[in-house]
Amino acid sequence: MVKGLDKDKPQWYVMRAYKNESTAEERLSDEKYGLTHFIPKQKVLRTINGKKVICMVPVIHSLVFVYASHKQIVDFKHNYSLIPQHFDLTLFISS
Repeated sequence: MVKGLDKDKPQWYVMRAYKNESTAEERLSDEKYGLTHFIPKQKVLRTINGKKVICMVPVIHSLVFVYASHKQIVDFKHNYSLIPQHFDLTLFISS
């Protein structure tokens, strides 16, 4: 834990979603939490069943940026993380 962290002040955190960004995005957008989050994505041309399709895929796989207070993050993880390591949490320090 970061020394002197204000648990009520919203900050940017990085959460690891273990290659399940879509589920993480769904859960973070849930009405109960509605946490501000960002998953950088890019358009990629893929061939699916012989057809070329443009898909949006994460630029950085498994990472989700979340803007919330430490208390909100802990509450979210406690209620949604059925598997203990489903979401990992790291404070993203910005200047």
